[in-house]
Amino acid sequence: MREKIRQIVLGRSYLTVIMFILQLLFYVIVANVLIQYSIIIQVIAYFLSLMLTIYILSMKNTDIYSKALLVIVIILFPVFGTCMFFFFRNQRVRKKIRLNLESQEYATKKINHDSEKTDKALEKQDKSVFNMSRYILKTTNMPIYNNTSSKYFSVGEEYFEDLIIELEKAEKFIFMEYFIIKQGHMWNKVFNILKRKAKQGVEVRLLYDDFGCINTLPEGYENHVRKYGIKCQVFGHIYPVATLAHNNRDHRKIVVIDGVVGFAGGINLSDEYINKWIRFGHWKDTGVMIKGEAVKSFTLMFLENWHIYQDKDEDDRYLEGNVARIPKIENEFVQPYMSTPMDAEEIVARNVYVNILNAANDYVYITTPYLVMDKDLETAVINAAKRGVDVRFITPRIPDKKNVFAVTRSSYRGLIEHGVRIFEYVPGFIHAKNVVSDDKVATCGSINFDNRSFYHSYENGVLMYNSEAVLDIRRDFIKAQNLSEEVKIDFDSKLPLKTKIKTAFWKLFSPVF
Repeated sequence: MREKIRQIVLGRSYLTVIMFILQLLFYVIVANVLIQYSIIIQVIAYFLSLMLTIYILSMKNTDIYSKALLVIVIILFPVFGTCMFFFFRNQRVRKKIRLNLESQEYATKKINHDSEKTDKALEKQDKSVFNMSRYILKTTNMPIYNNTSSKYFSVGEEYFEDLIIELEKAEKFIFMEYFIIKQGHMWNKVFNILKRKAKQGVEVRLLYDDFGCINTLPEGYENHVRKYGIKCQVFGHIYPVATLAHNNRDHRKIVVIDGVVGFAGGINLSDEYINKWIRFGHWKDTGVMIKGEAVKSFTLMFLENWHIYQDKDEDDRYLEGNVARIPKIENEFVQPYMSTPMDAEEIVARNVYVNILNAANDYVYITTPYLVMDKDLETAVINAAKRGVDVRFITPRIPDKKNVFAVTRSSYRGLIEHGVRIFEYVPGFIHAKNVVSDDKVATCGSINFDNRSFYHSYENGVLMYNSEAVLDIRRDFIKAQNLSEEVKIDFDSKLPLKTKIKTAFWKLFSPVF
């Protein structure tokens, strides 16, 4: 116990938080000094706060709740708020990442193969799904494919089993990109395979997020991985400097094997995801494996983030898989897609969900660990319910983050009043991010129903149409619903006043969740 406390106190996360707090205190002190000793500075600060308010209200890639929070802070604390705004807007790391991503746009066009035949076949089968697909293509340059099979995993244990099997089959290359990696049964087994494959001459690349692994991997772990011939990069190194650039994390979970097998979903490489380590009751998570032409898009997603930190190489050789291993499937359609916080005009991750809700006729079933929606998405959910669409959510009964759980529950009453049904997964924590509609279309990926996924993180998903995986997602939802308890409209009537005040407080800061 003493050793665990020592690791926490001396760990990177603790020291980083302390440095952040010290920097914020410094700005508070400077603001107070300025207010006391210079009326001119006060006047300038009030003028700047007015200008900033106008600027904030005109910002395009910011939801109304985030704008409201910024404006409130600046109006209530003009000097401090103005100082903090300019400080946090200094995102030199973000600018570097943006430039690198913009310079790679040419790569997405490489996989924009002649998809006219596939598009026409989809349009003939279902115009509404074709329109969803066309939106993704226009905003991400990632087309829809047939000749791709999809397999859905209802729990992390099933995902892990197939991941091990497919990694063992690798002949040319393995790309892995994860938000969280934690040493234990799951990662150790994967790491042993990666070391062995690298020794056999298979090219292995690993990309993991520094914030996601700040408490799970030691600093400099990438150097340990490289000793075994594995190429390794760390996304977004965390430094003890307060900047909103640290808010943009790589939340994706992607595996690409030989360009013909791909994995995605909500499952990280840590033992709680396969219930080897019990944290919050039964941990239910989901994923999908695709095989075929659509894996090209996964390959590209990985390479784009990889080249933020690594010089470009000849990527063409990774974008063509073994033709003999590509299935011939014409009536199933698969479209991997991505979103980034660099999107100036589009919130792709959110808009895919909005499009599914707007096109639904019979039902939309949604599984998410967090429910912190902006106004556009909330309106789409409510409008679907008002049209008579059966809209249901499954969220956790046992949370992993109590403050986010409080904000999630604060959304319940408004949704239930309009006919949305909400269920809490009683056995434990549900981390799955699935949407399924009308027995024909579904998406599975890393994208939560929250502002962090929509606005701040690098995310990915897989849109599927007319595949068995779509029906599997629906069946899994019903199975999980049977293990859940439906939330009634008066669920919060008996909550103590202290809890209601806490919920209202955290709701105010929901834009950063």
